[in-house]
Amino acid sequence: MGGIEKNVNSYLEEVGRDSEEHKKYLEKLNRVLEEMKGSSNSAERKNYFSFKETVDAFDHYLSEKKIKLTPHEKDRFAVIAGSGLNNLAKKRMAEDLIHQVKDRVAGELEFKAESGKKQEDIARLKKTGFWFTDWYRLTKFALEFGTITLLSHRYRSESFDIIRLRASSAHKEITGDLKKILDGYYYYLTVLEYNSIVKLYEMRKSFDKLAAVKRNLSYHPMEIFEQMNDFSSAYISVMRNLKYIDNGLKKVFKDNPPGHGFMGYVGFLTDRQVHNSRTVKHSEREVITKTISGSLYSYYTAYIGVQVKTFNQLMYIVSEDGMLNSLEKEYTPEAAKAIESESHQQATEGSKIQSRLSELSNVTTKYSIQGKNLAKRLFEIEARGALSAWNKDSHIKPFFMLMKVFDAYLKYILELVITRDNFELEYDNNIIKGYFDNFPELSRAVDDYRSLSLELQGKRGKDLLNFKHSQEIDKDEFIKKLMEHENPATLPGETKQLRESLSEISAKCYNICMRFNDLINKFYQAGKYESRDVSENYNFLLNAKIIHPKVRMLYS
Repeated sequence: MGGIEKNVNSYLEEVGRDSEEHKKYLEKLNRVLEEMKGSSNSAERKNYFSFKETVDAFDHYLSEKKIKLTPHEKDRFAVIAGSGLNNLAKKRMAEDLIHQVKDRVAGELEFKAESGKKQEDIARLKKTGFWFTDWYRLTKFALEFGTITLLSHRYRSESFDIIRLRASSAHKEITGDLKKILDGYYYYLTVLEYNSIVKLYEMRKSFDKLAAVKRNLSYHPMEIFEQMNDFSSAYISVMRNLKYIDNGLKKVFKDNPPGHGFMGYVGFLTDRQVHNSRTVKHSEREVITKTISGSLYSYYTAYIGVQVKTFNQLMYIVSEDGMLNSLEKEYTPEAAKAIESESHQQATEGSKIQSRLSELSNVTTKYSIQGKNLAKRLFEIEARGALSAWNKDSHIKPFFMLMKVFDAYLKYILELVITRDNFELEYDNNIIKGYFDNFPELSRAVDDYRSLSLELQGKRGKDLLNFKHSQEIDKDEFIKKLMEHENPATLPGETKQLRESLSEISAKCYNICMRFNDLINKFYQAGKYESRDVSENYNFLLNAKIIHPKVRMLYS
């Protein structure tokens, strides 16, 4: 794909961005379809119907939702359709681009809906009537929920105690465990996961301020304004980043479950009622009378004299958006000390030797097992509907599966390394491009692999692919004996050539294996030490997600 992208980019420069070549991209894709339909290439004819369905569905999708492509997307469609690439390559690239367009549109629609809801909530808050109308509505609110006093509309202690007593008590139960997570698992979590758990942990300060408030039957909102505003700000930060808290806790507790009641306390603190391990939705009355959010709605209803009903309104009143520092982790003092200690430990000669030994151990143990599973999956993807026939071929042709996996490995994995435009990593909602530019040795190894792949498209590769043994044999044992032959020079001509080709394949694959191993070990060596550049850290290896349709195929 790297070579394809170079061709596309050069073609883009030749035709110019505003030329006629960039118009009516769907018509151009239809022209590709017609070429595929009448092609002498059986693979193109076979893929015609599935690609036609994709193009037709995309055309309908654009028309029905009245979606406009961006200038960049129009450029890419026009260039793909008009380039001199073969039709199967055009098909793959067009399908990738169609998926990217749909992802973009889905994100924009979600953002638009959320923004519209927020503006509506704020508009309703600002739309107040005469003072008597507002007073009447508050009195009705007091009668219905009982969280503010009937006539004076003061904040009642029963509602305040949901936060000051019940929530504070729940938080005390998890404070110690949260501290252990922040001190000991800092290297395991993304920046936003770590900082969101910091916010949950630091709510203790706000609870302590509320605990100092003298107990009364009710409160004028101004009596406790400073404490409530401080708590509200902290609470909004927690709730707006709840998915990061959940993701972080899920990772930490994957192999070491939390103590009894921990997740129940977290559920109460985040207004999630859990029944039989499932989150149950609160009724409107339960929200106001039993949750932290409802208690805050009641307080600010009493404070501004207008009923507060939604979280968006709460954020507007408090002037808090809940945004976190996404650039660097806000370490606890203990975590900072651990990082400093790790940096000293890495420098010792003994740790370097031990690290190198573990690197080699991984290649021969767990990576080897995972590699076999990956090879099996690549073979299945390439075979598609012909898997049964391919399995039969692999029994009588000892190199059949090897060659199919060799090609698929380049198509579905290695091309991502050398294709900058179509390879993106997502980490904490940020998109990172050109990641493998930091690993030139790996890119060179992939280029060498691709060059050999092109050489094997001719007779050499076909000889390997179609080689049959005269009798039924164990193919793995046959390959092992062939490669371990003591004197290759004495082998027959055809067998000798097969061995030479296999040796080349082995060398290229081994080189890539070691370069990937270097990349992985870079993170393991970092261990618990953390750099200001998040892409250097161990948690980046764990949490960065590849954004590419080919990767989804590997796990589908």
